[in-house]
Amino acid sequence: MTYNFISGIFNLSMKSKKYIAAVLVVLVIIIGLGVFVWYRNTLSKAITERENAETRLVQNDDFINSGETIKSGRFVNLDPIHYGSGGVNINKTGQDVFVEFAEDFETNPDGPDLYVWLVSEQNIGGAIGGVDTDPDTFLELGPLDKFEGKQSYRVSQAEFEKFDYAVVIWCKAFGIQFTNAILE
Repeated sequence: MTYNFISGIFNLSMKSKKYIAAVLVVLVIIIGLGVFVWYRNTLSKAITERENAETRLVQNDDFINSGETIKSGRFVNLDPIHYGSGGVNINKTGQDVFVEFAEDFETNPDGPDLYVWLVSEQNIGGAIGGVDTDPDTFLELGPLDKFEGKQSYRVSQAEFEKFDYAVVIWCKAFGIQFTNAILE
């Protein structure tokens, strides 16, 4: 039966082959437009949310690079697209804790809608999945300020004690982890 079907396709007239080719081209165009519209809408929504997002970013002129370092980690590559490198220190000053990205921090500049999360202990795997997105398992510090270099985010000591396992760079628009730094 399969043989008859395949041989039947190759025995089609030239007119039928052109018709099938035209239908396939139209389907590819429709699917391509659908993906484009979906992607554009997803990023548009993400940009709007990002503009309205609460942030715990400490402005550069207020950058705190003092206090006692209580934990630190290094960002890791998850795959060729979702990667990071450089260090992060957790410094405590009074009742405030600062998540401070080192000068050598870097992640993929093509990453859309990236946010900084602190996460509670869990299994952190690859880019797709690997991070529990239950709101009780992470604390969002706000949008990633820049793709490389120093930046600092402020949290309370109590918040940090609840989410002190890792710093994660998370793509909200597509639900993908870009990189993480396990804190020790």
